[in-house]
Parts: sequence; structure tokens; C-alpha cells
Amino acid sequence: MKTEHVKGLQTDTGSGFPETFLWGVATSGYQSEGGYNGPGQPQNNWSRSEAKGAVMHTGKAAEFWTRYEEDFQTCQGMGLNSFRLGLEWARIQPSNSHQPESTPPFDFAALDAYAKLLAACRDQGLEPLVTLHHFTHPAWLGADAWLQASIIDLFAAYVCTTVTYINRRLTDHYHQPPLRWFITINEPNMLVLNTYISRQFPAGPLHGPQRVLQAYNHLLAAHVRAYNSIHDLYEQEDWPQPQVSLNTYSSDLYWSDKVLWDLLSLRERQVVPTQLHEYIYDQARRFESAMAAAHLPFRHDLPYQVGRL
Repeated sequence: MKTEHVKGLQTDTGSGFPETFLWGVATSGYQSEGGYNGPGQPQNNWSRSEAKGAVMHTGKAAEFWTRYEEDFQTCQGMGLNSFRLGLEWARIQPSNSHQPESTPPFDFAALDAYAKLLAACRDQGLEPLVTLHHFTHPAWLGADAWLQASIIDLFAAYVCTTVTYINRRLTDHYHQPPLRWFITINEPNMLVLNTYISRQFPAGPLHGPQRVLQAYNHLLAAHVRAYNSIHDLYEQEDWPQPQVSLNTYSSDLYWSDKVLWDLLSLRERQVVPTQLHEYIYDQARRFESAMAAAHLPFRHDLPYQVGRL
């Protein structure tokens, strides 16, 4: 297999993948950056779980916030050409309160720091793929933020302010192009199911199928708002068209994964509301038939085992 170096990257020319294919690794802010939920630090929705000892304290985590250049150099040395990282809402719009009377202001020093980090990522030949929400939200939104319709406007404002500021910093100060790749919300299926079914993620006392549907409605609406806001911004600024999506955790259960993509694609597929019920159940039957025909070597069908654990 032949390899060659292109702009400091080891690019595979014999594997069948195009040179534009992105090979990378990923981090999330809360899990990797460090500096959350301690005294005087940004508080997110896991802070009370940390305080009660239900989960480990974040502490310094992997120190990505201060040692990212070392990580980027390691990735460049591995021949990677991409790096997925999260922007943490709790750091960008911080508060020490769990229920403030008004929405906290944006921390533009934090946005400057993220822009510097992203510029360093590119300096190492890594294309950044930016996640705007990776399982966590600021504590000031409350434990059950995704059960409240107000979260949609608040998330859209966070996305628009963040993307606008960082891109202008990248273009004006670092003389780099605006960001191209975005994940709006990481694995909303896992966020919802782990919060309101398995109860592994922090939440209030409410749980069950009704809360799952509420949270899904708001998450999908927030994704659409963010998608439209980013595209509108890029068109307004005459920036190259961005690539914006969400990602789900792959599941062999239609209702834990594929249904979200089908719901987001209704307009594209010209499905009207009166056809929704029949369309979704038809898609579920197709999915289950395809899974059965694939004869995948599952040892356990975990989604169906939850009730037995």
C-alpha cells in the first residue's frame, strides 16, 4: 500500500479512499478539557452529580484545554487529517448558578480561546469538525432543559453567536477560512434514552416515554433551528457552504435511531402530516426486515434487554 506526504499529512493513495476523506479522532469538552464544576468554574448539568459523588469529579480531565497543541501534534504524527472537538455551552455562556433570573452573558474570552484552539488545529494540518452540543448543557438551564420549549430559542442564540464570533476571529485574526464541518447535537438518541429511560444521565424526577417524546421534539427542533441559522449566516457573509448534521448512536432498534433521520427527512421526501403514521411504521418494518436479512452476528440484542436488566 503506497503512502505519501501531502502538506505534512501522510495520505493513503492505495486504500480506495479519496484524499479528501477525513481520518481523525474526537473529544468532547466536558470529558476532555478539564476545568468544570469546581469553585469558580463553569457549572454544567453534571455538577450536582459530581457534588453528590454519583460520578467522578471532572478535575483536570485530560487537560485538553491547556495541552491541545500536544494532542494535535500527536494526531498529525499519526497521519490523521481531521479532529472532532466540542464547544462547551457551559464555558461559552457560564454561570455559577443553577437557576439564574436572567440568561447569562456570553464569555468572549472563552470564544477567543476556542478560536485560538481551532486555528492551532488547522496549523497542524487537521480539519476541525465542531460539535456544538455533546451531551451536556449549562447548569443555569436546569436539570431538564430539553423538556422546556424555551431551550430551542436559547440553543439557536448560542449557536448563532458562537459560530459568528469564532468564524470572524478565524478569518480576521488568524487569516483562515471559516469553519466548514458541524455536528449540532451529539447522539440525541443516547442523550434522551440515557436521561429519561435508563436514568444514567442527570435529570429531575420526571422520566418515561412521555418525557422521551418531549425531549426528542425539542432536540430535533433545536437541530433544525441551528442548521438553518448556520446556513443563513454563511449565505449572509458569503462564506463557503457549511456541512451541518447531527449524529446518532447506531442501534439495531429502529425506534432508538433511524426514526430520527426519517423524521428530519419528511419535507425532503414530501411526506405530509396525514401520511406520517403510515410512513413511519412502514419505515420501521423495512428497517427490521433489512436487519433480519443481514444476519448480523449479535450476541445480545441490548435494546430489547433493557427491561430485563
